[in-house]
Amino acid sequence: MFKSLLKEKDAKGPAHTRSLTETVTSGASRESVGSMGHSGGKSSTPVLQSTASSDSDVADSEVGKLSLTMLLASLTFVQLVRNRLKAHPCLASMSDLDLKRFHSANKGHSNHALKHVQAALDWRNTVNYTSILNEDFSDLEATGKLTIECTDGQQNAVMIWQQSRHTPSPSSPSVPSVAGSAPNTAPSTPKLSHRESKEAAQAAIDRNLRFFLYTILRAYETHRLRSDNKLVVIIDRIGMTPANYDQPLGKAIIACMQYFPEQFKAYYVFPKNAVLMVAWKVTRVFLDPVTVARIKLLGEGEVKATLGAIIPQNELLVRYGGTKIDPYDAVAPVPIIGSKTSAGSNQAVDDDDEQDDFVDADDAADEEILDLGSVREGKATPSLVTGNDSACSPTSPAQLQ
Repeated sequence: MFKSLLKEKDAKGPAHTRSLTETVTSGASRESVGSMGHSGGKSSTPVLQSTASSDSDVADSEVGKLSLTMLLASLTFVQLVRNRLKAHPCLASMSDLDLKRFHSANKGHSNHALKHVQAALDWRNTVNYTSILNEDFSDLEATGKLTIECTDGQQNAVMIWQQSRHTPSPSSPSVPSVAGSAPNTAPSTPKLSHRESKEAAQAAIDRNLRFFLYTILRAYETHRLRSDNKLVVIIDRIGMTPANYDQPLGKAIIACMQYFPEQFKAYYVFPKNAVLMVAWKVTRVFLDPVTVARIKLLGEGEVKATLGAIIPQNELLVRYGGTKIDPYDAVAPVPIIGSKTSAGSNQAVDDDDEQDDFVDADDAADEEILDLGSVREGKATPSLVTGNDSACSPTSPAQLQ
């Protein structure tokens, strides 16, 4: 059918290209992905003029053919997946837009994209994805460490990971006290064996993984995150200390990012420091150029201007220079960017590593610092949190260590 449509289009010229493109687009779901795989709820297919005599019209015609071909290819891929994997118990959890994003992420290679979808569906089945919204995460929600409460200027949902609000579980490994902090008066807990500690750590990762997914699914349910928009992720490290380093959530997020291709628009990580920059220089060589372009490491002085340029004032939190109140500040306040309190916290948390408020390099020598692994040309890249190459494989479920 599609071949006959293309032949008919070529025979009738540019004006018919416009008509056919509009017909195909209107018949597709509202969730259709535009040219080059960037979704936004709007078709990026150019409108062609009917005057075929000029060079510009010829060029427009060629662009129209390419856009139409890509659109038809993505629609064909959706049909392919629906037919090939129709018996999979989790297929219904993926929209047509989800499938088109897999196709786009794999540069239009249907075989690779199909394997990627199969792996993602198997992963969803393993984690019992469809039941997550029925689970109780009220304790983690109450911390305010991971929220989707605002949108940017393009209506993309903004996820804020406030790392200082993490409260380690009693079974977490002990950490050294920070100079100037109050002594730990909490009752001591029995020391866990190596096996018990490993099981407790894995349980924390598993639950935080489910909480991360729950946060996204809840945003869809409440329409804070629209199906045709993406996520902007803010990783706020202000006030973070070795004592509240949120490793479980970090591992959880990285482990499942591969199963949501083209879902994350950008990542803003701040404040940057020498240790983070070293880790980033090591990490970025393993990432594809698209992923590298999406990751922005900001100094504290850059945060307000950068976030203010993409997020409206009424949607931007007060601590980032906006007017929106963070309801969790009443429970766990976070210093305003650029304040003396904020600057002081950067200096005090880690005396031996100067401004390293992200993680104490001495106390976590065997832990890597930044994990934003991706895939380049189908090859897995090392995971800098888990240290596990398979954590970024697009064809097999992540192996959490």
